Amino acid sequence: MGGINWEIVSALANVVMAMTAVIAAWYGLRQYRASLRIQELEQIDNIYRSGIDVVTNNPPKEWDFASMKRVIDHLELQERRIAYGLISARALEFYRDAASINGDFVDIPADNLKLIRSILQADLRGYRHLIASLQKNQKTAYIVDW
Repeated sequence: MGGINWEIVSALANVVMAMTAVIAAWYGLRQYRASLRIQELEQIDNIYRSGIDVVTNNPPKEWDFASMKRVIDHLELQERRIAYGLISARALEFYRDAASINGDFVDIPADNLKLIRSILQADLRGYRHLIASLQKNQKTAYIVDW
């Protein structure tokens, strides 16, 4: 019997440390992916809740300058988040569908259209992201066609 071969012991210890690092990296990646999914769901929930709050506080039959401005400000905030890349692709799709910017867009009554245009025209720079988004879609381009 020759005793303990320390080179083999050292090599085995190195293998154990390398495997531990691989397992830790794999687990970290799984946690990161789960974190991204949770963040995405929180973005969708935030968009939904803030949209509901705006509409609940401003019933559609009572649109005046202040209530319409709150809705437009809310939409501009979402468009800025999109422009700055702060919203995931799924949250973006949810927002566009919820705001009807991508799909079936309902025609806006003439009085409300005038009100929307007056608000947007009063601050073209402040609402630039919303205006650009409306211009991109054929169904909504008429809103900012002044």
